[in-house]
Amino acid sequence: SKPDKGNYWDLWFMAPLRLRFIPVPRGNGRGEIKAVVSAIRVLRSGGKIIIFPEGGRTSKGKEGDFIVSSKNPALRLRKLKNGIGWIMSAGNFAVLPVFALGVDKVLPVGCYFPRFWRGISIHIGGPVFTKLKEHATREYALEQTARVQKALVDLMENV
Repeated sequence: SKPDKGNYWDLWFMAPLRLRFIPVPRGNGRGEIKAVVSAIRVLRSGGKIIIFPEGGRTSKGKEGDFIVSSKNPALRLRKLKNGIGWIMSAGNFAVLPVFALGVDKVLPVGCYFPRFWRGISIHIGGPVFTKLKEHATREYALEQTARVQKALVDLMENV
């Protein structure tokens, strides 16, 4: 999982979860690379990870940061960060795209405790597979990111 170090990592009630999380310090290039390498290490050892490749909440950001649903303009998805592509480029991994609708109501910006009484609908797509490349290039990683993003957009369009 990817808690934002600036928002959640240092909170006292996150302490029990720190053993399971890989924090991604946004804007810190070395820290971001370290998080990607840690995620690859977990996957190569047979573990599973949950990634939020948007790199932030969809409610925040500039207008150009989003892909807006053509069927329902109220739905939007933040453009994905490339870490997911680099992770996929490092092995024969499968990504299971999940689009969660209503997270903004359960955990709105500025709220630290979830509002569980509000509903979330989860939409799960088919797996996106990748093949290990001996020498993954930036272009290949970007291609993998685009494939996952397309899968998420398809889920969003069919909500």
